[in-house]
Amino acid sequence: MDAGPNEGNGPYGIYPVECKNLLVEDSVARGAADAGIYVGQSENVVLRRNRSEYNVDGYEIENSENVDAYENVATHNTGGMGVFNLPNLPRQGGRHVRLFKNQIVDNNTPNFAPKSLGPIHNLPTGTGIYVMAIKEVEAFGNRIQGNNTVNVFLIHYKTGVAKGVEETAASSEITRQIFAPEDKRYYPFVQQVAFHDNDISGGENRRTAGLR
Repeated sequence: MDAGPNEGNGPYGIYPVECKNLLVEDSVARGAADAGIYVGQSENVVLRRNRSEYNVDGYEIENSENVDAYENVATHNTGGMGVFNLPNLPRQGGRHVRLFKNQIVDNNTPNFAPKSLGPIHNLPTGTGIYVMAIKEVEAFGNRIQGNNTVNVFLIHYKTGVAKGVEETAASSEITRQIFAPEDKRYYPFVQQVAFHDNDISGGENRRTAGLR
């Protein structure tokens, strides 16, 4: 996208949904108003050797199972990489995600997501990797550096989706679906998450914005 970081850009660069045996490799995504590279409601996924920059979120792994994400670069986004489940989507129970040998560095671009996209509008500038409402996540051998709010962020759904987001997303039919009546299949806590043997340094030197 030639406009650079701009809320008028489309929300996604690469956007596979409801896939099995998926490979996304050797690709570049720039300027998306939500995620540069997104994988949603998918199973048996490999993300490798990609580069995502100047997006709001570099990578999103949403409601997906058996995912290996490795040797990717996320830099100059608002946030580097998100791994999470959301309620009220057809596929629930995302789990078993491995993040390794990635470079998640200097993700400090101001958030330019429009309010209509919902929770991503509140992603704090300067986020490295965040994990929300999902289980069986392992992150190792990553370089996570220079993300000026927080390098690693493990959160409950209600932290990631701040009060009032429902109203800001009212113009988006897709996002309204997420805020439908309570999904009894959904568990909002993180479980069995392990970060080990990562190189984490720098950043974390600004007041965390937008968190309650």
